[in-house]
Amino acid sequence: MYEQMLQLYPDERRQKKFPSSQAWPLLILIDLYQKLRVAQSIYISLAHTAYISGIRAIALCCH
Repeated sequence: MYEQMLQLYPDERRQKKFPSSQAWPLLILIDLYQKLRVAQSIYISLAHTAYISGIRAIALCCH
């Protein structure tokens, strides 16, 4: 696991910011959190688009 993290984050190894393996879980959490926020914003924009197109479809059907 530690070796995989070193491959994913080569900059940290070069800068020697995180010499101990105790910091890696924090990095994983931060990475997951950022991915979750991106996924959440995509989901919200998709839901918004579907909502608006649904309203338009209903409006077209009623008129």
